[in-house]
Amino acid sequence: MYKFLIFLFLSATGFAQETEYHIDPVATRYKMTGKIMYTSFSQGGQQVPDEMRNIQYPKSGFTIYVVLYMGNDQKPKIADRITTDDKGQFSVELIPGKYGFVLDYKNADKGQFLPKGYETMSEHYSESSRWEISGGLPVEIKDREVKDVLLIQHNSSICMDCP
Repeated sequence: MYKFLIFLFLSATGFAQETEYHIDPVATRYKMTGKIMYTSFSQGGQQVPDEMRNIQYPKSGFTIYVVLYMGNDQKPKIADRITTDDKGQFSVELIPGKYGFVLDYKNADKGQFLPKGYETMSEHYSESSRWEISGGLPVEIKDREVKDVLLIQHNSSICMDCP
């Protein structure tokens, strides 16, 4: 009975689930570098030119998890946690594999390799956030450094009734 209660406690609290990816300390690592940027678009009642919608700003001091992509049928596993510098740049050393980024690794979905976006909409107002990564797929590290990874968060809000 005692063992059953411990098992039940560990299962309920999530301690029994492995969320981290344990890396062999002597495994060869390769550097992945890049930038995390964001765009911000707000529109009232008038049309805004396209060139104003896509201006990229650095997400400085931004912390995000780098995760090992495990395929579409499995949850990703945490590989590292990074924080960008004042220009939105990051650098991390990883073993070969396919990698992505998530904000909340404990609630990551199967096959997830980008942070979750959202969209809210009402009769008068719409707001959304979505993420994209250069190449559109998990970043693959094979046997060399990977440079210029670009992760972008697109934020928008539209007021349908505003002048």
